[in-house]
Amino acid sequence: MKLAIVNNDLGSGGAEKLIYDMALKLKNDKLIKFDIVLLNSKNAVYKKDLEKEGINIISLDSKFGIYNPLYILKLIKILRNYNVVHGHVFPSQYWVGLAAKFLPKNIKFITTEHSTTNGRRGKKLFKYLDSFVYDSYHKIIGITSNVKYNLDEWIVIKDKDKRFRVIENGIDLKKYNKAIARKREDFGLKEDDIILTMIARLSNHKDHKTLIRSMKELPSNYKLLLLGEGELKEELIKLTEELKIRNRIQFLGFRKDGAEILKMSDIGVLSSNFEGLSLSAIEVMASGCPLIASRVSGLEEMVDGIGVLYDHKNINDLKVKILKLGTDLEYRKKIQQNCIKKSKEYCLEKMVEKYKEVYK
Repeated sequence: MKLAIVNNDLGSGGAEKLIYDMALKLKNDKLIKFDIVLLNSKNAVYKKDLEKEGINIISLDSKFGIYNPLYILKLIKILRNYNVVHGHVFPSQYWVGLAAKFLPKNIKFITTEHSTTNGRRGKKLFKYLDSFVYDSYHKIIGITSNVKYNLDEWIVIKDKDKRFRVIENGIDLKKYNKAIARKREDFGLKEDDIILTMIARLSNHKDHKTLIRSMKELPSNYKLLLLGEGELKEELIKLTEELKIRNRIQFLGFRKDGAEILKMSDIGVLSSNFEGLSLSAIEVMASGCPLIASRVSGLEEMVDGIGVLYDHKNINDLKVKILKLGTDLEYRKKIQQNCIKKSKEYCLEKMVEKYKEVYK
């Protein structure tokens, strides 16, 4: 089998981490020969590590950016050399689906839907366009039942029952279970500090602003570590300065020691506007860190009754629930235990085996 895995890039997002983890497992399967095809090789934080493992990465860089429809022509030329093509997030999902219209019928196309919603949903024109593009895919993988249901309700294609499948995300549980905590002094933190950590791209849909504003309302020994890069970094730094809490919030960028930082932390936070099945949330739980998350689609289903949910964009509710976790040690321990138990449902090895079944 010759497999092409296609994505926008290999940046620090959840889908990119999923591709990275899957690639390291797939390379051990002698029946599958695969390449990773990227629209953009800039800020590809996982690229060097994968290449060191002997994994071939093909970059299709364009000076016009990833939304350039000419990628369809490039993909037509490349993808004809594969038996199976697996496309991920928009717009690569679109370009692969449109390229498929011009490629031999014996090539099988798969896509993974990573989120419960997106900016195209609810717009009539995109309902037709999405349906046309997704109709190119022989298998459509939803990362949760809710993701599958929402997409099923949105697009109009034939044979949905045969095409749709749910495969939940997974992580390397051992890595997070057995991680050794980083030293607080390495980050200028004290033993009596309450450390909050959020691992997420610095983008609008992660809603860092609500979390940052809640920090203003918390005691001065509450400190926040933000792991991730993104287009909102300068704007978020400016917000911390305006609120006069810049000294309590650290922007650490992309980190390979996220597991060790979570082990050092007291509370893990995810303040997203929506999610599919968040790898960051699973990582927090697997590390033994109690998770507090926004009550939104994709997080509510995972966290309700396990971690702590706060009302979306409600700064005061978030503050109150952070304080409860920060001060009530018995309550915090209970949430920690719940989170560890829940994380065991998301095993990387099981996820990869399910994808291999689909490929084969």
